[in-house]
Amino acid sequence: MVMESTGIYWKSPYAALEGVGIRVKVVNARHVKQVPGRKTDVCDAQWLATLARAGLLRGSFVPSAKLRELRVISRQRQKLVSLLTSEKNRMHKENRMHKENRMHKVLSDAGIRLGVVVSDLHGQSARAMIKAILDGQPPHEVLNLASRRLKASREELYDALQGELTASHGFVLDELLRPIEELEARIARFDARLLSELASEKNALALLQTLPGVNVIGAAMLLVESGSDMSVFGTSDRLAS
Repeated sequence: MVMESTGIYWKSPYAALEGVGIRVKVVNARHVKQVPGRKTDVCDAQWLATLARAGLLRGSFVPSAKLRELRVISRQRQKLVSLLTSEKNRMHKENRMHKENRMHKVLSDAGIRLGVVVSDLHGQSARAMIKAILDGQPPHEVLNLASRRLKASREELYDALQGELTASHGFVLDELLRPIEELEARIARFDARLLSELASEKNALALLQTLPGVNVIGAAMLLVESGSDMSVFGTSDRLAS
């Protein structure tokens, strides 16, 4: 049996047919050349059947039922990552008058110039220092959280941490960080669920992590999209497409 991959509408009938043991070839509608003037669904179906009988259709890759299920998790995770990026970008959006992002502005108002010596206030090191400031730790203790990879010297960082964070400053900073931390926590839960579901694919995950720049989550996302059997693609070009 053959069907076109029209949006998401092919998924339910495909799963139903797969469930009763019927093999279905899903083809890209753009690869099926229709005869001019024949535009009805019935004619489309007849044309697909004709091409299929002639062996002229190449089926698209359809992952296993388990991987299709995991794609629901991985693709929702992608949406959350996009939301997190948008939220961080919104935080960095420059004020037209002061040319400062909002977190830097609040810190500066408290006399803390961390945003002057650290380029990314959402970086791991800067975030840890800001959280320590919110917890009321003194500058010399906050300084211990600074990464050695920061360009600023220890003296510059220490000077930048001098200031007086009032309760109002702390409240606003906490509210600015809250949506970001909530999104990060949600992404972490998606990561944990995805890796738990892929526990049986440790070898494939380890192999994918040998690719430059691919960590365990990146490997999991790749595995869910492409599966572990590369032979179904035939060539690297088909895999990349």
